[in-house]
Amino acid sequence: MTYRWIRVLAAPVMVLGVVASASLASGTPGAATTVAQLLKTANVLPGLSQATLLGPAAASTRLTVDIGLSADNSAAKSAALSTLYNPSSSNYHRFLTPAQYDATFGVSASTVAATTAWLRTDGLTPSYISGAGDLIAVQGSVSQLSDLLHTTFGSYRIGSYSFVANQRPPEIPADLPITDVAGLNTLQRMWTESEIGGLPVTAGPKVATAPTSYIGTDVAQDLWGVYDAPTSDQGQGETAGMFGAGYSNSVVSDLRVFDLRMGLPPVPVRIVNEDQVTSPPVPNDNDLLGEGEWNLDTQAIDGMAPSLSKLDLYFASTPLDADSAVMFDTWANDPAGPKQMDASFGECESDPASPLEKNLPPLLVGQGAIGNQLQLLADPSLEQAVLEGRTLFTSAGDTAGSCPAVILPVLSAGNGVIPQPLPFDQNYPCVSIYAVCVGGTVVTTNGTTNVAATGAPATAATTTPARVAEQAWIFTGGGPAANVPRPSYQEGVSAIGKPCTELSGPGGAIPLGTICRGVPDVAAISGSGLIDGVLLGNNGYLVNEDMIPSPVGGTSLSSPVTVGLWARIQAASPPAANGVYGGLGFANDTFYAVGKGTLGNASRDFYDVTSAELPTGNFYELAHRGWDYTTGWGAIDAANFIRDVDHDPTLTPTHPSPTPDPESFFPAVACSVTISSPAGNALDPNISLVSPFVNDPSLDITSATLAPNAQGTALVATISGPALSTHGPLDALGGFSFLMAWTYLGVTYFAGAEVDPPIPNVPAAISLPTGRVVYGDGNLTKSGTTFVHSDSGTFANHTFTITVPLGNVGNPGAGSLLLYPFAFDTLPIAVFSADATDAATASKPGEAVELGPHC
Repeated sequence: MTYRWIRVLAAPVMVLGVVASASLASGTPGAATTVAQLLKTANVLPGLSQATLLGPAAASTRLTVDIGLSADNSAAKSAALSTLYNPSSSNYHRFLTPAQYDATFGVSASTVAATTAWLRTDGLTPSYISGAGDLIAVQGSVSQLSDLLHTTFGSYRIGSYSFVANQRPPEIPADLPITDVAGLNTLQRMWTESEIGGLPVTAGPKVATAPTSYIGTDVAQDLWGVYDAPTSDQGQGETAGMFGAGYSNSVVSDLRVFDLRMGLPPVPVRIVNEDQVTSPPVPNDNDLLGEGEWNLDTQAIDGMAPSLSKLDLYFASTPLDADSAVMFDTWANDPAGPKQMDASFGECESDPASPLEKNLPPLLVGQGAIGNQLQLLADPSLEQAVLEGRTLFTSAGDTAGSCPAVILPVLSAGNGVIPQPLPFDQNYPCVSIYAVCVGGTVVTTNGTTNVAATGAPATAATTTPARVAEQAWIFTGGGPAANVPRPSYQEGVSAIGKPCTELSGPGGAIPLGTICRGVPDVAAISGSGLIDGVLLGNNGYLVNEDMIPSPVGGTSLSSPVTVGLWARIQAASPPAANGVYGGLGFANDTFYAVGKGTLGNASRDFYDVTSAELPTGNFYELAHRGWDYTTGWGAIDAANFIRDVDHDPTLTPTHPSPTPDPESFFPAVACSVTISSPAGNALDPNISLVSPFVNDPSLDITSATLAPNAQGTALVATISGPALSTHGPLDALGGFSFLMAWTYLGVTYFAGAEVDPPIPNVPAAISLPTGRVVYGDGNLTKSGTTFVHSDSGTFANHTFTITVPLGNVGNPGAGSLLLYPFAFDTLPIAVFSADATDAATASKPGEAVELGPHC
């Protein structure tokens, strides 16, 4: 086959909603827009010249690259959306199945075949082809991709962060309807809020301002009262899910112990990893700072909707754009995929051609100048999800009315909860017209049921705490999009009136004066990050993090809390027209109908957040009555939504109660268990404050075991790694610990080795640790990582061995089960007392050690 080549100074892109739709179409005229007008310089990193070129990228370096294809059917999809979300249409809420979507709107088989034939000219075989044929992923070497795309690749560094990037635009066949080529660099990726900040937003101590006023760490049961979540509707029959990256074993183990401690039923979990949907499989890369984010997501969703029939975890192998796009598409094409999903991460909305950012001085250029390669690929998948009656909820971000500036010092790296210098862009997928964006609030209650986080009784004698006040968080994301025109569901909302600041975007040219999409759509608790809790209490949410109760917050909390609330509302909704439960469909269609007064009762279905922690709102926007750019319509009142929108005055769930699959959560019993962790994923948090994502081999656990001794009188734990030693990281002045944890009768115990490393080049007169190792055990639930008892132990062959008398750890008898074994290490850092740097869990998170004579 002969190809006619064009250089992608820009790829022609799919027009997003250019034809009017009753609920979802963009307000931008564009039906006559030509392909030539949609070309964009989107395939070379802007500002690449500011990085240090280390030389050509190694020819053997492997990349995952996504090819987006267009079926040129945006008008037909907009028409279908119009009928699906128009109450007067006979097709109202007759949502499509993935198979129906693929058959109706998919790319032709001949186009897919021609594209795969082109890829094979350089020996590349597709590893993933979407059901609709609009996304094809390939894994190839830099050498193969250079030949295929007629480009070159370099190895670069900015500060200590190294990455690979193509140096000139790729060339693609002019005969193929390619919308985007993504994955040509290892810089553009999704960022969790904890990664943006280098550390998670962590809630501080309780602050009780009056006997009936509590600002502190809440538990799920507290939030049921705040958001009026009825006990009769807890998500029965609904499934929910979240997107993550890396390994999920420890996330499931932490979720199981969270449920135990909170008195919640264990939710069945289904894991969909990228290596399950690609062939050949994509190697996993443990997302070093992501684990805490995934714990927050799963435990907030489950905590808010504890009767879910299933919780799905869609995990990309890496957070790079090409891998994230595959998992977004996998969800949209999954017949068993949940109706509500969470993505508590983001990156700047994409317009790499914007002269506004390119022409700014280097020290003022935020991460927005890097743009993203996900938006052009993910929006078609999210549009498909909306046609199927599904909703993605996503975080507004923790950098006030601006998108995050991440990692690159020369590009003005931020530190999490701080407004960035460019209030021109918002987060993606927050700004997608096919997603619900959730802002953050600070909640004051009349009491709390949370004793574990504070060590003190509730401030008010109340069974179910209720809201006293809710205000916009000063660091919540929110504001006008830069290049995503306002969708029709936002038309008629007078507060959404700010024009786009850019004249081109992923959907093409934007006429001057076009009103842009406003975010967020709704809001929920994020907690306060102001003055470390001294002034406002730093209220947040209690999760189980590496088996330790840990209060956390940020808009990464706001989004999954809202997923749980929406699952409750869906559980009480009547079936859709085609008999599918969870029949309300895309949540923004409902939210804006309620807000504009065509459905329900806005004054009681939303709690209107009209003030902020400080008068400045989120630095760039103010909270006020009605819809605003800090909290959208406000917070959801679940019971009133069920009454007014579901038309269920009895507050009885429509869905049947779930029938859990015992294999999803009951432990697999063994006399001993061996658990593992991939090499190369031990983050040194002290180094990461300056140089993110640095692996420290001296902290890198790769395997661990737990078993009773031969006499049945003690437990023996081992923790191993190829470079573990008693001479650990030099920044561990306070020592560091290797720990093995397990849960017995709802209490999590641990055994461990605390290492005090020798400090070199210190005068002998100064008394410092000398490299000793102390062995002991304790109770993570009560004592944290402090040893309660001393134990015997040894170190040899890079392995710590600890022997723990059963009497020290609850004295479990014959037949007892030690659940969810979990190995991890901690390293003291300046801000917090300890931080988990690596974790190892069983291949099946439900594994347990049984004590008994036959062992």
